[in-house]
Amino acid sequence: MAPAAPPAEPPIADLTTYSCADLIPDVLAIAKENSYNLVKIYNPVEDMKSRGEIRCTGSALLSTGGAEVPLYFRAYLDRDLDVIVEYNSFPFAP
Repeated sequence: MAPAAPPAEPPIADLTTYSCADLIPDVLAIAKENSYNLVKIYNPVEDMKSRGEIRCTGSALLSTGGAEVPLYFRAYLDRDLDVIVEYNSFPFAP
């Protein structure tokens, strides 16, 4: 008989321990996967934080000409309590 698999880790149910800096590596990885020219995020600022969401803004350095543009990014808990990270060039709806 095979040994039992270890129990799965419970999902994270609180994002208050997250910071904007914690989200940057995920945002950059998502941008790279989507072939978006996002190189770096400067001056991340926390706009809102709760147990279920953190919203941030910063300046995104683009590889196309070195332009900096506003960037909005966030993490939130979905209905399965998984952490979802996303970014946009305009503010997220409330």
